[in-house]
Amino acid sequence: MAKETLEDILHKIETIWESPGFRTRRTRYEEDYGLYRMNAYDAGTGYQSYTSNAPKILADKIMSYLSNAQMSVRVPMTTKVNDRDAGNKKEKFIIGALNLADERMQRYGQPSVREQLAFYITLRGWYAGRAMLNKHEDGTPFVDITPFDPLHVCYEMDEKGIIWLAHKTKRSPSAIKSMYNVDVEPAVEGESSSGITVWDYYSREENGVIVVDGDDEMQVGKKLTKHNVRDANGEPCAPVFLGAVGPAPWI
Repeated sequence: MAKETLEDILHKIETIWESPGFRTRRTRYEEDYGLYRMNAYDAGTGYQSYTSNAPKILADKIMSYLSNAQMSVRVPMTTKVNDRDAGNKKEKFIIGALNLADERMQRYGQPSVREQLAFYITLRGWYAGRAMLNKHEDGTPFVDITPFDPLHVCYEMDEKGIIWLAHKTKRSPSAIKSMYNVDVEPAVEGESSSGITVWDYYSREENGVIVVDGDDEMQVGKKLTKHNVRDANGEPCAPVFLGAVGPAPWI
């Protein structure tokens, strides 16, 4: 099988993005968010309209529960005292990693990982994100746990899980130049510009970044690079997570 190019990947992403299932899901996301934003309700001609704040109050309450609930990290251990040290170290590592991830979000001026996930879980009914140990340009490692808005995510799955996932963002030309050293021009200059589309793509083997400029021309933000992430069984997996909220979520 021939190796996929970034052009092939972009075509694959756009095909799934515009498929009826994902278009319908994004419409539902926007409608649910409209309830939270208390968009004016129109009952139609001849009827009195009333916009209730009940959906917003309920969503805020659920997000508060999720954000403030006590979090427990537990690693299965044996009853032998001598075998517990490794499990204790794993728990401490996970707690420390989550704290470092929150500090990174704070530096970006964003809510904590839990607060972001609580927002998406409540208002989207889905959650997604990236979780891995990454490296700065100087080679120093950092904990990279970055929630994605499910509204801007598309993917394909099989019986083994996620085949690939792509996250869509909008960035300014100056931000793209700083992050990827790519020169792009927006289709519309000034305040009316909605930004440049950037696709962050993850498969079980590789990660790449595709920049689509204002003229729908593709540029390479990051060439396809092997990430070498493996699951607990040593099988290659995408360094991302994705899930739907069940009918009876447990807090």
